Amino acid sequence: MKLFMGVAVAAMLIATPVLAQTAGETTATSPTPIPPSTCGALLPAPTLPDGATASRSDMDTANTTYTAWAEAYRQVIVCRHAEAQALRTQTDARVLEHNAAVEALNTATTTWEADVAEYNARPANRRR
Repeated sequence: MKLFMGVAVAAMLIATPVLAQTAGETTATSPTPIPPSTCGALLPAPTLPDGATASRSDMDTANTTYTAWAEAYRQVIVCRHAEAQALRTQTDARVLEHNAAVEALNTATTTWEADVAEYNARPANRRR
């Protein structure tokens, strides 16, 4: 019977600290590589002419180039934001699922410990 108590107490000790973890917390583990985004690459800004010396034609061309780059860049940013929000939603749901599972384990362990104590308290089950 002491073996059962030892297993129950060990399970309780393992599960209890993680119950307090919330969706906003992180653990101190080594960083995991970030999977690549499906949104495409953030391209570097184009090289633009010096406004102090550029001709009108140079500035018109640069403006067209910059506008196209800025819109493409903005689209990637919007896509990555949506990716991050989807991952945050998934993470929050997984943390809630995890915490509920830990709570269920702790409840079952507490119930088991009470049953074991009740069993051990019966005179017929006491060791002599």
